[in-house]
Amino acid sequence: MTQGNPRTDFGCGFYATTLLSQAREWAIEIGLDRNEPYAIVQLTLDRIALGSLLGLAFVRGETDAVDFWSFVTHCRKGKRRAPISDKDYDVVYGPVARFWGGPRKSVVHRDYDQISFHGEAAQRVLRDPDQCKVEIIE
Repeated sequence: MTQGNPRTDFGCGFYATTLLSQAREWAIEIGLDRNEPYAIVQLTLDRIALGSLLGLAFVRGETDAVDFWSFVTHCRKGKRRAPISDKDYDVVYGPVARFWGGPRKSVVHRDYDQISFHGEAAQRVLRDPDQCKVEIIE
């Protein structure tokens, strides 16, 4: 995936979240940046299709979650999502930061996640109506 900001939590990609206020904020911000209307959509993904993607998951976002914050810091510097292998992840799951202040100063929203989709395999899942149902909610 080549569109989007490469200096985001999990690198350049299509992002979704379980936090509606965050989805609204992201949609409005991107719409304003591009001078285009925005929409908030709900995605319902087939779990088998989602599970077939090469993924990376983070379940903790506290300041001592070194793996998570190291990965976010790496990606926010605009580097590849695969710092120690030659294969990028198709999908990355993890906490949603309330604000970014670096690994020791950032705080996450408890009980909410973000998921980012990257590359052709993820795009195929998102574009396949049998694997991804899309409903406009706003």
